[in-house]
Amino acid sequence: MHTKQKLAVYDRFGHLILGSETDPREVIEYVVFENHIAVVDGSWRLHDKVYPKWVQPKQGVDITYTLGTVP
Repeated sequence: MHTKQKLAVYDRFGHLILGSETDPREVIEYVVFENHIAVVDGSWRLHDKVYPKWVQPKQGVDITYTLGTVP
């Protein structure tokens, strides 16, 4: 699926830590849908996502502080 998506991730204080509210990005997703053929009027549903081998897992943002370690 080729789509344009917006992603904005906020911390618990409402500060933007990743992405943008206004900037859409091109996204390619590989999804698996399923439909049970035993049910005549069965609806399609999302079963899983497929992650190709060439896609590297991303490391999350690590900006959490405890009291006494705030710069």
